[in-house]
Amino acid sequence: MDGEIAELRRQLVEAQRLREEAEQGQKEAERRREEAERQVEQNSLPGLLKDCHKLSQAIRVETKVTWTTQGDTTNPVNRLFPKRIVPWTEFPRLQEKIWDKLNRDRTFIRKRLFQNNNFLDQIHTYFQRHLIFSEESLRYFQRDTIERFVDDILDALVLTDVTTDTKQEAHQSKSTGQHDYQGQ
Repeated sequence: MDGEIAELRRQLVEAQRLREEAEQGQKEAERRREEAERQVEQNSLPGLLKDCHKLSQAIRVETKVTWTTQGDTTNPVNRLFPKRIVPWTEFPRLQEKIWDKLNRDRTFIRKRLFQNNNFLDQIHTYFQRHLIFSEESLRYFQRDTIERFVDDILDALVLTDVTTDTKQEAHQSKSTGQHDYQGQ
């Protein structure tokens, strides 16, 4: 009889261990599923800004002079560049007005309109592996980490009409200045 009780206890312990392993496996599968969903889910504006900040921290500059671009600075032939820079005095006020409006109407901030985390993680991984060693590689970094996302944000603002009155005001403010460009 003692042998039977010992066998039943062993079976009970084994059954509990198997149940705990199954529960652990189920929790792990749920965690992986949630992570996969997070990777493909579109970002909100705060999520995009946070991830863009992470991208900016990924930049690494080549410090070995022999591996960097050598020679004279680039000749800006056929490139637009300012002949003079004129302060845009209304910009801070207009910027503040946009952010105040976004903070009052939180629906735009909560909408998931922007690139998903998987896309951003791929760019982050690329720039962790590749150093900035030339003007061209810096331009590539700038295009992939700044311009693309600024365009996405501006497109979303236009599509949702969040900043219609501010855009008109900004256009009027900007058009009062002179735009002198050289090149092209």
